[in-house]
Amino acid sequence: RDRAELDRPRHREPGTRHREPPRRASPRRLTIVAPVTTDQPAPLLDLLATLDLEELGSAQMSVQPMSTAGGPSGEGSVPLPETFAEDVTLFRGQSQKQPHGRVFGGQVAAQALLATARTVDPEYVAHSLHSYFLLPGDTAVPIIYDVERLREGRSFATRRVVARQHGRPIFYLTVSFQRHEEVIAGVA
Repeated sequence: RDRAELDRPRHREPGTRHREPPRRASPRRLTIVAPVTTDQPAPLLDLLATLDLEELGSAQMSVQPMSTAGGPSGEGSVPLPETFAEDVTLFRGQSQKQPHGRVFGGQVAAQALLATARTVDPEYVAHSLHSYFLLPGDTAVPIIYDVERLREGRSFATRRVVARQHGRPIFYLTVSFQRHEEVIAGVA
């Protein structure tokens, strides 16, 4: 079809279904690409290298409060309980260069998921995730992923990861992992 025919609005009777005529497949030609001989990596190799995260280490942190709260009657002071305790593992990821200088969101999500998967037993499989893109990423700066262990159970494990650049969060991801279990027939 020519461009004018494609741009023309199509009218049909109310209640009738529109059917496109079957399209004929155009013959496709196989193109053989010569091996890459430049210093630049091939796009696929570059992508695979991008998904290779460097583990920076783990830390267990806790914060003790610096003040105390008054008692129920307002007299005396009661020490506040420990307010923050977590086990964090840090990873660093490089970004694939983009023409606009911003990090591709799918790359950040993939690296974050890989970072969380490296903190659970290989028997666990990701079965649920929730993510939020907060700020655009910069391809010139590595992304730091800090993975927090939220839950370690017999069947489930939960991780939360924050991707940071320039000291600010650019992406949040929470992942729930489940251990594969055999189902016994007849037992629900």
